[in-house]
Amino acid sequence: MSGASRTPPKDNIRTVVGTTGGGSPTTTDDIEQQPLLGKAKEQRTPLPVAQLAILCLVRLAEPIAYTQIFPYVNAMIEELHVAGNQADIGFYSGLVDSLFAVAQLFTIFQWGRLSDRIGRRPVICIGLLGSASGSLCFGLSKSFHQMLFSRAMAGALSGNVAVVSSIISEITDKTNQAQAFPLTGAFWAIGAIIGPLIGGTLSHPAERYPETFGNYDFLKDRPYFLPCFISSLFTCLSITTAYFFLEEAELLRNPSTSSYGTLTPGLTPARPRDLSVHVPTHVETPVPKVVAPSTRSLLSEQRVRNVLIAGFLLSFVCVGYETVFILWAYTPLSLGGLARKPAEIGYVISSTGFLGILVSLFLFPALHSRFGTKSIYVWSISLWPVMLVLIPLLAWLANTLKDRYVFAAV
Repeated sequence: MSGASRTPPKDNIRTVVGTTGGGSPTTTDDIEQQPLLGKAKEQRTPLPVAQLAILCLVRLAEPIAYTQIFPYVNAMIEELHVAGNQADIGFYSGLVDSLFAVAQLFTIFQWGRLSDRIGRRPVICIGLLGSASGSLCFGLSKSFHQMLFSRAMAGALSGNVAVVSSIISEITDKTNQAQAFPLTGAFWAIGAIIGPLIGGTLSHPAERYPETFGNYDFLKDRPYFLPCFISSLFTCLSITTAYFFLEEAELLRNPSTSSYGTLTPGLTPARPRDLSVHVPTHVETPVPKVVAPSTRSLLSEQRVRNVLIAGFLLSFVCVGYETVFILWAYTPLSLGGLARKPAEIGYVISSTGFLGILVSLFLFPALHSRFGTKSIYVWSISLWPVMLVLIPLLAWLANTLKDRYVFAAV
C-alpha cells in the first residue's frame, strides 16, 4: 500500500486554534494545559443577619446590667456607711467591682463546656437570668454583704461572653468573621453607653424627680433600685427573644429542608462539588468523633498562651483605668479627686462607649483587613502610655477651670 496515506497518531496531533497576544500560535495542547476556570476569587459568605441580631441583643443586655452600677457604686458604699471614712471607699467599691470578675473566672469555662453538651441557647438563657437576678438583688441591697452576694451571683452565672463568641464562630467562616465579630463588640459599646446613663440618671429618683417618684417611699428607702430594675427588664426581653428565636448552630448549618442532607450524630452531610452531576441528596459520611480539648492541652500551646497573656494585659489596663477613674471622679477635692456627681460620671462613661461604637463598626474592619490583628493590637496598646501621661495635666485643668468639658476630656 505504497500510495495510501497514513493517519498520524492521535497523540501527535497539534491543531492551531489561534494566536497569542505576541502573535505566536496557540495549539490544543496549550488550551488543555490551561485551567478551565481562572483562580476563583473567594466570595464572602452572606452573614446570618437574623441570628446575629439576636446575639447582639443578648450581648447588649450584659453590659447594661454590668455598667449601670458604675456611676453610683461609690455613693452607695458611702450612704450604707460601709467605709469608716471617705478615703476607704475605693477599697470596698473595688471589692464589689472585682468580685463579679472573680466569680466569672471560676465558672466561665464550665459554662462553655455545658453549652457543648446541652446546647448554646439554654446556657445563654441561664446566663441572662443570672444577670437579671443579680441586678435586682443589688438594687435591693441594704448591706455590704448583700452587695457582694449580688455581684458574685451575677458573675458566676455569666458565661455568655464565651458562648456568644462560640456561636458566631460556628455560624460564620473566615470570609465574613471580620464583619461578624465586631458587631458584638459594637453592641457591648452600646450597652456601655446605656448602662451608665441608666445608673447615673435614675439613681435617687425620688430626690431628682419628685414630681414622678416623690410619693414612693420604697424608692426613697432603696434609691438605687430603679436603675437595677430597668436593666433587669431589658435583660428579660433578651431572655425571651433568645428562648424563642435563637437557633442552635447545628440547625443553622444543616436545616431539615437542606438539599445536602440531615445531620445525624456522628455523621456529616457530604456536599456535592459539581452541580451538573446528579448526587443523592441524603449522602452521609461518617467522621471521627471530636473530643473537646482539656484546659491543660490548650495551655500547652504557645500561641494560646500568647493570646491569653495579651488579652489579660489589655483587660488589666482598660478595666483598671475605668475603675480607678470612676473612683477618682467621685472622690472629694480635698482627697485629690474631682468631686463629681453620679450623673456626671455616667455621662462621661457613656461617651467612651460611643467612641467604641465608631471604632468597632468603621475603623476596626478597615484596619484589620489591611494590617491584621497583631499590628492593630500593638499600636492600640502603645497608645495607653501616652494617654496615661496626659491624665495628670487634664486633671489639673479640670480642677483649675471647673469645666465639665475638661472633665469629659479626662
